[in-house]
Amino acid sequence: MTIRTYKINYNFDLDILFKGMQSCPYNEDEKSGYFIDSFINNQIEGRFVLKRIFSEESISPIDGEIQLNEIIQFEVFHFKIFHDNKILMLYNSPRSTSIFFTSINSLFDFSISIEKCDLNLLNFIENVKLKTDINEVIYLELCNISFSNLTKGKVIISGNENVIPYIEKATFHSTNYEINRLGLKIIFNDKPIRLDITNTGSYRVADSYAHFVLPKISEAILDYFE
Repeated sequence: MTIRTYKINYNFDLDILFKGMQSCPYNEDEKSGYFIDSFINNQIEGRFVLKRIFSEESISPIDGEIQLNEIIQFEVFHFKIFHDNKILMLYNSPRSTSIFFTSINSLFDFSISIEKCDLNLLNFIENVKLKTDINEVIYLELCNISFSNLTKGKVIISGNENVIPYIEKATFHSTNYEINRLGLKIIFNDKPIRLDITNTGSYRVADSYAHFVLPKISEAILDYFE
């Protein structure tokens, strides 16, 4: 499962946001709309559903006649909005989010802004340690490493041990770099689980362990942005 995290900014109460979405339920005529699953503890959880209809042309191998086949595709954006932290999370949603973000904004005269989060991953690890049993950081992506005034590069550090001590070796020639992705090994029921996190607040774990890991990482992100 993959969760993407965004900062959502608006200047009104959450119940106004709730009523706006509630006033636009999914219907077949519009082929889009909202299902609100819960509104409790200053949080809204729901789904924005978009129905797409395509026509695909095929040629019959029997008589060569052209046939049009209708293809129906549903895109579902499962979301959760945390009012106290002004955080929006998307769960296993389509890669392109523009139509969902535009839909929310259009309900409120485009007074809402939604932008990617910015995590300092080494600092964020400390929040995660409070929620989970982190064993090791086993993967790091370093980017924007300055090799010269004209050249920047990227380094990947990957291993079966804690790789943080090797950052200095990988960047010995430069103090300017960013960490844009890391992989954590978390121990659960004596089994190692791989969790990947990016500096924009996107995180991914195998579906079989998502029920254990993801709520704890969500808590860590909310604490980070308090």
